[in-house]
Amino acid sequence: MKIMNKEQAPQYERDGIRSYLLVAESTTGAKHITTTLVEMNHGGLQKPHSHETEQCYIIIEARAHESR
Repeated sequence: MKIMNKEQAPQYERDGIRSYLLVAESTTGAKHITTTLVEMNHGGLQKPHSHETEQCYIIIEARAHESR
C-alpha cells in the first residue's frame, strides 16, 4: 500500500487541529482504511464524527492538564 508523506498529503485545518490525509481512497486508492496524521494545538477539539472506513487513533505525544 502506498502511504503519502506529510509534505505531499492533503491538509485540513479546523478547531485548533491540522490533519494530513496519508492513506485514503482519494489519495492512494485504499478502500477499507483511512490514515490521518493529526496535530492538535492546546485547546484543539476533535468533534464526534464517523467514517465508512475503519479508523484508529494512536497518540504519539501528549500533555494532560487539570480541567476546572
